[in-house]
Amino acid sequence: MHFLINYLIQQGHSETDLGIVLALPILITLFSLSRQIIGIRGLGLSAGILMTMILAISGLKYGLVLILASAILLTLLRVILRKWRLLYLPKISLILILTLTIIILFTALPFPFNQKTSLLSIGLILALAEKIILLQIEKKHREVFFSIIETLVLSVVGVSVILWPPLRVFALNRPDVIILACIIINIALGRWSGLRLNEYFRFHQVIKNIR
Repeated sequence: MHFLINYLIQQGHSETDLGIVLALPILITLFSLSRQIIGIRGLGLSAGILMTMILAISGLKYGLVLILASAILLTLLRVILRKWRLLYLPKISLILILTLTIIILFTALPFPFNQKTSLLSIGLILALAEKIILLQIEKKHREVFFSIIETLVLSVVGVSVILWPPLRVFALNRPDVIILACIIINIALGRWSGLRLNEYFRFHQVIKNIR
Protein backbone atom coordinates (compact mmCIF):
# COMPACT_ATOMS: atom_id res chain seq x y z
CA MET A 1 0.00 0.00 0.00
CA HIS A 2 1.20 3.54 -0.78
CA PHE A 3 3.04 5.22 2.13
CA LEU A 4 0.67 8.23 2.04
CA ILE A 5 -2.36 5.95 2.29
CA ASN A 6 -0.75 4.10 5.23
CA TYR A 7 -0.23 7.43 6.95
CA LEU A 8 -3.86 8.50 6.41
CA ILE A 9 -5.12 5.15 7.73
CA GLN A 10 -2.93 5.57 10.82
CA GLN A 11 -4.55 8.99 11.30
CA GLY A 12 -7.93 7.27 11.59
CA HIS A 13 -9.27 7.48 8.04
CA SER A 14 -11.27 4.52 6.75
CA GLU A 15 -9.58 2.37 4.10
CA THR A 16 -12.94 1.95 2.33
CA ASP A 17 -13.56 5.71 2.23
CA LEU A 18 -10.04 6.40 0.97
CA GLY A 19 -10.51 3.83 -1.79
CA ILE A 20 -13.70 5.56 -2.93
CA VAL A 21 -12.16 9.05 -2.75
CA LEU A 22 -9.11 7.94 -4.75
CA ALA A 23 -11.42 6.43 -7.39
CA LEU A 24 -13.19 9.80 -7.83
CA PRO A 25 -10.67 11.08 -10.44
CA ILE A 26 -11.70 8.11 -12.60
CA LEU A 27 -15.37 9.02 -12.09
CA ILE A 28 -14.69 12.66 -13.02
CA THR A 29 -12.79 11.54 -16.12
CA LEU A 30 -15.65 9.21 -17.06
CA PHE A 31 -18.12 12.11 -17.06
CA SER A 32 -15.67 14.29 -18.99
CA LEU A 33 -15.12 11.54 -21.57
CA SER A 34 -18.87 10.94 -21.99
CA ARG A 35 -19.35 14.65 -22.72
CA GLN A 36 -16.41 15.19 -25.07
CA ILE A 37 -16.38 11.89 -26.96
CA ILE A 38 -19.96 10.57 -26.80
CA GLY A 39 -21.76 13.93 -26.49
CA ILE A 40 -23.86 13.20 -23.39
CA ARG A 41 -24.62 16.57 -21.82
CA GLY A 42 -26.46 15.48 -18.68
CA LEU A 43 -26.78 17.81 -15.70
CA GLY A 44 -23.10 18.62 -15.53
CA LEU A 45 -20.01 17.29 -13.81
CA SER A 46 -20.80 18.19 -10.19
CA ALA A 47 -24.41 16.95 -10.45
CA GLY A 48 -23.16 13.64 -11.83
CA ILE A 49 -20.74 13.24 -8.93
CA LEU A 50 -23.52 14.07 -6.44
CA MET A 51 -25.81 11.45 -8.01
CA THR A 52 -23.06 8.84 -7.95
CA MET A 53 -22.33 9.48 -4.28
CA ILE A 54 -26.05 9.23 -3.42
CA LEU A 55 -26.21 5.86 -5.21
CA ALA A 56 -23.05 4.71 -3.42
CA ILE A 57 -24.39 5.69 0.01
CA SER A 58 -28.04 4.61 -0.36
CA GLY A 59 -27.56 1.64 -2.68
CA LEU A 60 -28.52 1.45 -6.34
CA LYS A 61 -32.25 0.70 -6.00
CA TYR A 62 -32.99 3.04 -3.10
CA GLY A 63 -30.72 5.75 -4.47
CA LEU A 64 -32.55 5.76 -7.80
CA VAL A 65 -35.91 6.02 -6.00
CA LEU A 66 -34.64 8.89 -3.86
CA ILE A 67 -33.24 10.86 -6.82
CA LEU A 68 -36.26 10.37 -9.10
CA ALA A 69 -38.78 11.08 -6.31
CA SER A 70 -36.87 14.25 -5.37
CA ALA A 71 -36.78 15.42 -9.02
CA ILE A 72 -40.55 14.89 -9.37
CA LEU A 73 -41.16 16.65 -6.05
CA LEU A 74 -39.03 19.63 -7.09
CA THR A 75 -40.93 19.96 -10.36
CA LEU A 76 -44.32 19.85 -8.61
CA LEU A 77 -43.26 22.44 -6.01
CA ARG A 78 -41.92 24.73 -8.73
CA VAL A 79 -45.21 24.50 -10.65
CA ILE A 80 -47.22 25.17 -7.47
CA LEU A 81 -45.09 28.17 -6.47
CA ARG A 82 -44.78 29.59 -9.98
CA LYS A 83 -47.68 32.03 -9.45
CA TRP A 84 -46.26 33.32 -6.18
CA ARG A 85 -44.49 36.63 -6.70
CA LEU A 86 -41.32 36.01 -4.75
CA LEU A 87 -37.75 37.05 -5.37
CA TYR A 88 -35.52 34.41 -6.93
CA LEU A 89 -33.39 33.34 -3.96
CA PRO A 90 -36.22 33.20 -1.37
CA LYS A 91 -38.30 31.13 -3.80
CA ILE A 92 -35.44 28.67 -4.36
CA SER A 93 -34.88 28.50 -0.60
CA LEU A 94 -38.58 27.84 -0.03
CA ILE A 95 -38.58 24.98 -2.55
CA LEU A 96 -35.50 23.43 -0.93
CA ILE A 97 -36.97 23.76 2.59
CA LEU A 98 -40.25 22.17 1.49
CA THR A 99 -38.35 19.39 -0.28
CA LEU A 100 -36.26 18.74 2.82
CA THR A 101 -39.37 18.72 5.04
CA ILE A 102 -41.23 16.25 2.84
CA ILE A 103 -38.20 13.93 2.61
CA ILE A 104 -37.76 13.99 6.40
CA LEU A 105 -41.48 13.26 6.93
CA PHE A 106 -41.26 10.45 4.41
CA THR A 107 -38.24 8.90 6.13
CA ALA A 108 -40.23 8.83 9.41
CA LEU A 109 -42.65 6.32 7.84
CA PRO A 110 -42.00 2.58 8.41
CA PHE A 111 -40.83 1.75 4.87
CA PRO A 112 -37.82 -0.49 4.10
CA PHE A 113 -36.59 2.32 1.85
CA ASN A 114 -36.02 4.56 4.85
CA GLN A 115 -33.41 2.23 6.30
CA LYS A 116 -31.15 3.21 3.40
CA THR A 117 -31.77 6.96 3.65
CA SER A 118 -28.96 8.61 5.60
CA LEU A 119 -28.56 12.25 6.61
CA LEU A 120 -25.61 12.54 4.22
CA SER A 121 -27.68 11.35 1.26
CA ILE A 122 -30.41 13.88 2.14
CA GLY A 123 -27.79 16.63 2.23
CA LEU A 124 -26.47 15.55 -1.17
CA ILE A 125 -30.04 15.51 -2.52
CA LEU A 126 -30.46 19.18 -1.50
CA ALA A 127 -27.23 20.12 -3.26
CA LEU A 128 -28.43 18.24 -6.36
CA ALA A 129 -31.90 19.79 -6.09
CA GLU A 130 -30.56 23.32 -6.49
CA LYS A 131 -28.76 22.35 -9.70
CA ILE A 132 -31.93 20.74 -11.07
CA ILE A 133 -33.96 23.87 -10.25
CA LEU A 134 -31.43 26.10 -12.01
CA LEU A 135 -31.60 23.86 -15.07
CA GLN A 136 -35.42 23.92 -15.01
CA ILE A 137 -35.30 27.71 -15.12
CA GLU A 138 -33.04 27.68 -18.18
CA LYS A 139 -34.58 24.76 -20.11
CA LYS A 140 -37.88 23.04 -20.78
CA HIS A 141 -39.10 20.23 -18.52
CA ARG A 142 -38.61 17.67 -21.30
CA GLU A 143 -34.96 18.62 -21.75
CA VAL A 144 -34.36 18.55 -18.00
CA PHE A 145 -35.99 15.11 -17.74
CA PHE A 146 -33.71 13.64 -20.42
CA SER A 147 -30.68 15.31 -18.80
CA ILE A 148 -31.58 13.68 -15.47
CA ILE A 149 -31.94 10.26 -17.13
CA GLU A 150 -28.62 10.65 -18.97
CA THR A 151 -26.85 11.62 -15.76
CA LEU A 152 -28.48 8.75 -13.87
CA VAL A 153 -27.26 6.24 -16.46
CA LEU A 154 -23.72 7.60 -16.19
CA SER A 155 -23.98 7.62 -12.38
CA VAL A 156 -25.01 3.94 -12.34
CA VAL A 157 -21.90 3.17 -14.41
CA GLY A 158 -19.87 5.48 -12.18
CA VAL A 159 -20.93 3.88 -8.91
CA SER A 160 -20.10 0.45 -10.33
CA VAL A 161 -16.63 1.74 -11.18
CA ILE A 162 -15.78 3.41 -7.84
CA LEU A 163 -17.14 0.46 -5.81
CA TRP A 164 -15.33 -2.16 -7.91
CA PRO A 165 -13.00 -3.87 -5.36
CA PRO A 166 -9.97 -4.41 -7.69
CA LEU A 167 -10.01 -0.73 -8.67
CA ARG A 168 -10.23 0.42 -5.05
CA VAL A 169 -7.30 -1.85 -4.12
CA PHE A 170 -5.24 -0.50 -7.03
CA ALA A 171 -6.16 3.09 -6.06
CA LEU A 172 -4.91 2.46 -2.51
CA ASN A 173 -1.66 0.94 -3.79
CA ARG A 174 -0.94 3.33 -6.66
CA PRO A 175 -2.90 6.59 -6.25
CA ASP A 176 -0.15 8.41 -8.16
CA VAL A 177 -0.82 6.29 -11.27
CA ILE A 178 -4.58 6.92 -11.03
CA ILE A 179 -4.20 10.69 -10.70
CA LEU A 180 -1.50 11.00 -13.38
CA ALA A 181 -3.46 8.87 -15.86
CA CYS A 182 -6.63 10.93 -15.30
CA ILE A 183 -4.69 14.19 -15.77
CA ILE A 184 -3.21 12.96 -19.06
CA ILE A 185 -6.59 11.72 -20.34
CA ASN A 186 -8.28 15.04 -19.52
CA ILE A 187 -5.52 17.01 -21.24
CA ALA A 188 -6.02 14.82 -24.30
CA LEU A 189 -9.80 15.36 -24.10
CA GLY A 190 -9.22 19.10 -23.83
CA ARG A 191 -7.33 19.03 -27.13
CA TRP A 192 -9.97 16.89 -28.86
CA SER A 193 -11.18 18.62 -32.01
CA GLY A 194 -13.11 15.81 -33.71
CA LEU A 195 -16.84 15.20 -33.83
CA ARG A 196 -18.62 13.60 -30.90
CA LEU A 197 -20.28 10.22 -31.37
CA ASN A 198 -23.81 11.64 -31.26
CA GLU A 199 -22.80 14.24 -33.89
CA TYR A 200 -21.79 11.44 -36.26
CA PHE A 201 -25.34 10.06 -35.97
CA ARG A 202 -26.92 13.52 -36.21
CA PHE A 203 -24.94 14.63 -39.27
CA HIS A 204 -24.30 11.27 -40.90
CA GLN A 205 -26.12 12.28 -44.06
CA VAL A 206 -24.06 15.47 -44.42
CA ILE A 207 -20.84 13.55 -43.76
CA LYS A 208 -21.87 10.93 -46.31
CA ASN A 209 -22.51 13.58 -48.98
CA ILE A 210 -19.15 15.26 -48.29
CA ARG A 211 -17.33 11.97 -48.74
